[in-house]
Amino acid sequence: MQTVPYFAMLLGGLILAALLFHFCLARAKEKRALAWLTLGLGCVLGLLLSKLVFVLFRADEVFSLHGAGALVRFSPEEFSFVAGCAGFVLACILAARIARVGVPRALDLMAAPLALGVAFARAAESFLGQLGQGEDLTDAAWTHFFPLSMEYEWPEEWYLPVNLHLAFLALVCAALALFWLRGCGGAPGVCFSRTVVLLCAPLFILELMRTVSVTILVRVHTEQILCFAVMAACIMTAAVRVRRSVWGIVVPALLLALVLGLNVALQFGADGKLNSFIESLPLSEGVIAWMTGRTWDWCYPAMILTDIGLVWMEMHLTRRQLKAQK
Repeated sequence: MQTVPYFAMLLGGLILAALLFHFCLARAKEKRALAWLTLGLGCVLGLLLSKLVFVLFRADEVFSLHGAGALVRFSPEEFSFVAGCAGFVLACILAARIARVGVPRALDLMAAPLALGVAFARAAESFLGQLGQGEDLTDAAWTHFFPLSMEYEWPEEWYLPVNLHLAFLALVCAALALFWLRGCGGAPGVCFSRTVVLLCAPLFILELMRTVSVTILVRVHTEQILCFAVMAACIMTAAVRVRRSVWGIVVPALLLALVLGLNVALQFGADGKLNSFIESLPLSEGVIAWMTGRTWDWCYPAMILTDIGLVWMEMHLTRRQLKAQK
């Protein structure tokens, strides 16, 4: 684990993100100091939230190993990535209040810089050994080329570069955010909401494929829980803004609950914890044998479909929000 190059690349990414934020503010004729105030506050709040959330989910383990020192340990794997990003968003909100800039407008202008910072942070995980890598693909010779797999610390051992996939997708999100920034000006907050959902969506799935998961709650990764909470907040906010009746809020809420329940069940199924239930279903022996013997072949695609459904809900609701503003 090479922590110095990791933190150097992370810091460089944050500075570039602040420069992009500065540029976006200048083009929008807003106060450019907001970018640097957000960077300063974000480094503090992001660090605090990231550490506190990690400790919260693993309190028994970390305090038994390190005592109160767990709160001040600076090991990269002992932080929550999603909570760290939330710290920068909170910093932008506070900075906008201080600078007297509209919060939804400030968040829209921050969307692309946030995605750029995420891209650099994910790419920097390449210096952290197993923390950035995914499934072992050594036995699948046809995958032994970039970007499907990479050799990490040991030669001839190939792993899925989860962190680089997430970095690339974050760059795509940054480009989309810049595009939406021009087209969503009539509905403040839409650009930010869409960008955040698209940043969370791939992590919601790819977190499962990490060799080393930072925090796990039962069978569900806590980073997934945080991603789902963020996406649900964005979707419900959009639903409230475009509601025409109470059903406009109830239906999205029910769909979110259904997606959450399905994903929990599918993750238990992928681990073979639902085999006894599957065997009780009125299906042929061949189908039951396939479902219990190759659970990832159907559980993983089903989880991807639910993830796509969340993105669709966000895009549909924000599109209605944009139409309502015209």
